[in-house]
Amino acid sequence: MSRDSITLKALTAEMDLSFHGPLLEVSAFPFKIGRECRDRRSHGRPPGLVERRTGKVPPNNDLYIQESGNRLFVSREHLLIERREDGLYLVDLFSSCGTIVEAVYIGGDHKGGETKLAPNDVVIVGTANSPYMFKVVMD
Repeated sequence: MSRDSITLKALTAEMDLSFHGPLLEVSAFPFKIGRECRDRRSHGRPPGLVERRTGKVPPNNDLYIQESGNRLFVSREHLLIERREDGLYLVDLFSSCGTIVEAVYIGGDHKGGETKLAPNDVVIVGTANSPYMFKVVMD
């Protein structure tokens, strides 16, 4: 891990699936996280209906979380992690359920909010019942 990068460590099986492994190195900031919604829309799509996206539109997020249940915890554009002169910050992007950093709610109800991150902070994307949890590892 370089000095300019951080590692996100999955703390749940659901986050491990989203990271495609237990660890995810992040070196480009801001780093945006949100829900993958294309799969969800494809369920119940009439046969023969073609996806309108052409792949020419840049992605909204750097990491897409796929939710499979009926209860959604993650917004399409949920949060970002950005580097500033005085450190690393987590910014909730006016998500519905908010984000929890070290047991403190940030955002939710489309209010937004931000907090400075410290080494080994635990982040829950969504409410306390959300299965999407990771730890921020910094050198």
